[in-house]
Amino acid sequence: MKSLWGMFVLGSLTCAPAFASIVYVTSPAALAEDDTASWSQLGATQTSIPSSFSATSVGGLAITGTIASGTGTVLAIPTDWPAGPNFSSGDSVIWTSNGSTDNGPLTLAFSALFGAGAYVQADGTGAFTGSIQAFGSGGSLGTFTASSSNGDPIFLGVLDTLQEVTSIKLSLTVAPANFTVFDFAVDTLYLNAPVSATPEPGSLVLVGGALAGLGWKLRRRTRTTGRL
Repeated sequence: MKSLWGMFVLGSLTCAPAFASIVYVTSPAALAEDDTASWSQLGATQTSIPSSFSATSVGGLAITGTIASGTGTVLAIPTDWPAGPNFSSGDSVIWTSNGSTDNGPLTLAFSALFGAGAYVQADGTGAFTGSIQAFGSGGSLGTFTASSSNGDPIFLGVLDTLQEVTSIKLSLTVAPANFTVFDFAVDTLYLNAPVSATPEPGSLVLVGGALAGLGWKLRRRTRTTGRL
């Protein structure tokens, strides 16, 4: 009975539900990023980006992007977008405009992760406020905003305690004078991807041996009990 009670308690603890807690993070380091996706893969500078597009991270993660109201443009730094803090020369950004219409927000979707984020900058000069909304299979996980008082890029990122973030939506809520909230640039995507849970072959051998030993012991006990 004592052994059964112990197994019941252990099973109860094992099956206890986990509760998510999602927070806003202000840098790739705070995100604990371990994978990235560069937008240079979408084409050379001035390449048009369709409203729906696909990309792949360095680690092989498939990413689906959606520009809400139309097409965007790949712009190289500093050729077609000025370099600045965390907008480094040699990077390529997604500009949520095609030069005629401004088409943000930008949504980036992927398989479930612990978190994601990117540096964002408004077009024009002056203060702006950016927003990131995270989604999981059940809907919105939370929305966070941050402001740049001098127009420098800001990092918009989210980090969850559970592997449940399946997309992020990047947007502006306040734009510089004479510009719209649908007109901004997004640099490299940073990801906190799950570590593979595939067991090592040696571990599988050990587990298999332990199970075989347990089965032999139970059969032996049953036979012994039957002779009493």
